[in-house]
Amino acid sequence: MLTAREAAFLLLLVIAAFTDLAYGKVYNWLTMPAIVLGLGLSYAAWGIVPGFEGPLDNILGCAFGGGLFLIFFAKGWIGPGDAKLVAAIGALKGLTFVVYSIFLAACVGAVMAVGWFIWQGRFWDGLAGSLLLLVSPKRFKKRYTGPPTMMPYGLAISAGGLWAWVYLNRSLLFG
Repeated sequence: MLTAREAAFLLLLVIAAFTDLAYGKVYNWLTMPAIVLGLGLSYAAWGIVPGFEGPLDNILGCAFGGGLFLIFFAKGWIGPGDAKLVAAIGALKGLTFVVYSIFLAACVGAVMAVGWFIWQGRFWDGLAGSLLLLVSPKRFKKRYTGPPTMMPYGLAISAGGLWAWVYLNRSLLFG
């Protein structure tokens, strides 16, 4: 059975993926209410829902996901909406779930990046730049001074969140 939290979570992912693809943004009007709703629902369920340990898991999920992606935003690697989207996922689903989502979003993002570079005819340049960034970030910064290649990472985050949801609910979904 789909709870209000699950429905809000899935709606968040669908709308975030759409707006990031269509407009290149994940909007505050989507992420901020999702954060408040996730934390509010976890607080409201505390002591009422059997087996529910309280809102600490959701607070930690929001703080960990949002904090980690805030670092990525500060480095200029993602947009602010992406960081707030991950914080909203953590607020709605908790710490363990957001860790799964981040890992799976990175996998989806890597596949998207390869496809993106192939589509632009810059596969080898993109691969060389990615390796240089891993090995020597300072040399990467000196070599690539132009505008960064941006792809809709909110789509990867949404796909990673959906993948985590399906994986963690596979017994409910597939019997």
